[in-house]
Amino acid sequence: MKPLRMIENMKEKKVRAEGDMSDANNQTGINKPDNANKDDNLMNSKNIPEQEMKSDHILTLTEVSKIYGELKALDNINLSVEKGEWLAIMGPSGSGKTTMMNIIGCMDRPSMGSVVLEGTNIAKLQPKDLTEIRRDKIGLIFQQFHLVNYLTAVENVMMAQYYHSMPDQEEAMEALESVGLGDRYKHLPNQLSGGEQQRLCIARALINHPSILLADEPTGNLDEKNEFIVMDIFEKLHNTGSTIIVVTHDQEVGDEAERIITLDHGRIAGEVKNKRQRPVIKGKSRG
Repeated sequence: MKPLRMIENMKEKKVRAEGDMSDANNQTGINKPDNANKDDNLMNSKNIPEQEMKSDHILTLTEVSKIYGELKALDNINLSVEKGEWLAIMGPSGSGKTTMMNIIGCMDRPSMGSVVLEGTNIAKLQPKDLTEIRRDKIGLIFQQFHLVNYLTAVENVMMAQYYHSMPDQEEAMEALESVGLGDRYKHLPNQLSGGEQQRLCIARALINHPSILLADEPTGNLDEKNEFIVMDIFEKLHNTGSTIIVVTHDQEVGDEAERIITLDHGRIAGEVKNKRQRPVIKGKSRG
């Protein structure tokens, strides 16, 4: 069966993906909900704390630590991110960047402290609930791409739709066109350049309209030309009010953000506000 027909059958029959689909789920960090059409409010789940007081902060980390035995990968982190902000997290290897990204991206939980994402303290959630939050609110962009090799570009985007709700080829094509891949929709990942694969990852991350776009070294494997293209996409997203968090060791990439925080031995060692101004979108920023 052709991959696209397989996805269409998923939509028509509302079946759950198994086998290879589980592998794709692990790669993209998203899970199919138990019922694709459920209307339950996630905040009313018995496993999820009540919403805290709303503010302009889309994300707030308070006294967050992550401890492995005697090692403190994160040590008493306090950080707030506003809606529409572009934040860069920098630091040398072993500074805690990846640990912080995993916690913000709902792929891990802190040992201590609170992590409030759009009013919900995700620090205490069970893995199943973290998966739902990640699927609905976080758009992940990986340095290693994690694309499904036997699916075309448009099918990779539709796969993310499937695990979130339902595939929509027209919407998936629009996402590809927004990153300049409209004419490459039938290509498999191994038929795309590194820069094109990263742009495909961005389209996949954006397709479900996440609250936060979280990127791990998004230009780490790219040449200068493709780095410019990817950063230009981020700038356009920022100009439309998207909240972007980029984890990077590249100073030039960090300098594109509104604000840089530098980690060292699990602590915030510095903070710099850049000249970039946040755009005003009809009086408020979009998440």
